[in-house]
Amino acid sequence: MEVIKVHADILKRIKMGWFTHILVLPELLLSKQFHYIFTWPTFCLHVSLVVINECHLVANWGKSFWPHYAQLFKIQSLFSPIMLWFACTVTFNKEMYAKVIKLTGFH
Repeated sequence: MEVIKVHADILKRIKMGWFTHILVLPELLLSKQFHYIFTWPTFCLHVSLVVINECHLVANWGKSFWPHYAQLFKIQSLFSPIMLWFACTVTFNKEMYAKVIKLTGFH
């Protein structure tokens, strides 16, 4: 897997709650860098919504093409139970919706 590098200053700002919106790839969310940030109290106080784009990848290719999408459920356990999660895609149908809910643990 390719290592994703994020500038230390950006990580510090994220941790301290400077941003209201953060767009992050699943592999970065699952990284040690972000695991540390998730447990930081200031960060947790400022985050109220997590948005996952292209969530159809979980249903179509999650475990083989992009395995990190299939591991998003791990991230949910790090956040408050009242945290809102928004999964979006342009290629959703009822079957795909059910599969994404099952694979990610969203509800």
